[in-house]
Amino acid sequence: MEEKETDLPIVGFTVLFNNLGETYPLVNIAKKYIELGGKAMFFGYGDKYKDLAIDLGCKVVIFPDYLSEKTYNKNLIRLKKYNINKIKAEDFLLNTIDKDNFQNDINNIKNEIKAFKENNIQLVITGYNFRSNISARVLKIPLVYIISGAGINSYYKQNLAKFPDNYENFLTRILPGFLKNRVANWIILNSKSSVKEFNRLANEFNTPKIKHFTDLSLGDHTLIVEDISFLNMKPSAEFPKENFVGPIFQENIAVKNEELTELTIKKHLEKPGRSILVSLGSTITKKLFIDILRTLEKTDFNVVATYLKIFDQDEIEKFNDNILLMKFVPSIKKVNEMVDLVILHGGRGTIYTAAYSGKPVIGIPMMIEQQCNVDNLVRQGCAIRLSKKYFKTKDLQKAVDKIFRNYDIYYKNAQLLKEKLQEPKGAENTVKRLLEIIKSDNGLINK
Repeated sequence: MEEKETDLPIVGFTVLFNNLGETYPLVNIAKKYIELGGKAMFFGYGDKYKDLAIDLGCKVVIFPDYLSEKTYNKNLIRLKKYNINKIKAEDFLLNTIDKDNFQNDINNIKNEIKAFKENNIQLVITGYNFRSNISARVLKIPLVYIISGAGINSYYKQNLAKFPDNYENFLTRILPGFLKNRVANWIILNSKSSVKEFNRLANEFNTPKIKHFTDLSLGDHTLIVEDISFLNMKPSAEFPKENFVGPIFQENIAVKNEELTELTIKKHLEKPGRSILVSLGSTITKKLFIDILRTLEKTDFNVVATYLKIFDQDEIEKFNDNILLMKFVPSIKKVNEMVDLVILHGGRGTIYTAAYSGKPVIGIPMMIEQQCNVDNLVRQGCAIRLSKKYFKTKDLQKAVDKIFRNYDIYYKNAQLLKEKLQEPKGAENTVKRLLEIIKSDNGLINK
């Protein structure tokens, strides 16, 4: 018998609202759940993209800023040595577990517990909010994580990660790849980063402790918003195939004069010569972005480059006419389909957009998760990964030349990948799994 609308439990989504890459998938899942008669609420940290949830008609609770000034300043300095720009650093710090932030984390876990109780939340869903590992379990509410393939321990158990570019040095660069890659997978899998600090919090609330860093992103149920064939992973008892629900794409961005913007892009890309899209998100540093475009402006390629948060309006650089610089485009998917090559940073959204467009890629990842994403494309024979740490403009020139000299091969492999990917219905598949989870837990059905 099918549940009536009132049978579905009230789902609470805990979100880092300053991160669009996390906010959008959870909002889209909530939208599909509501369409089936369910009720959803959002509990967030930061408020940059909270309107996405408000527009669904959902109640939104924003918790206080929980970062202590000492924690913020200390970790910002630490991140600078990895050349991560300020915007991404701030997003990262919003989910840092740090001993100097202990009391603030205690307060916010209490805030979550109180909010879940007051609003009768019966199921908690998060993308990456370690506080919910504790608050949901205090209340014995099922916890569901929505994460990337590179966020689960099975990825590293299958030795799929390569040695992180950020940790390369003169010694590691001469070591055999197979050796340092195995070491990297073992280290990541057994990392104790944040474990001690998390377990201090768990002690305060008498909830289960964790052994390894990857345990932070394990819920009672963990759903992976990726295509398992793209990851080259094998399912396991802990992560069965049905839990790989597929990617969730961001819908088109509404922009002023959208038709004129699309026409401008089309005219630019219709000029003679190869075409390239440069889409490097907000994680790229300004210097690296400029170096890439200065290299490409010396070619006869037609380039569309999106800068989003890289430049302030009063500091936008000037480039040659073959570079069309735009803050963002109405449909990044359309532009992917129009160009011959995509240069990206490796965010999950940009990776899958390129993959579903069937176009070759050059990836310059800023961090390990992005590196894993780019390497997944490299394994498919349709991408080249460049080092951010040791970036040289001549390496970019060589990579572009290599792809265009062997374009038939790279393009064919990209098209083969496109054909084997499952239909991108990540939000629908996630809700389908949620309904199965709800049905399997009699306590979740309202009587």
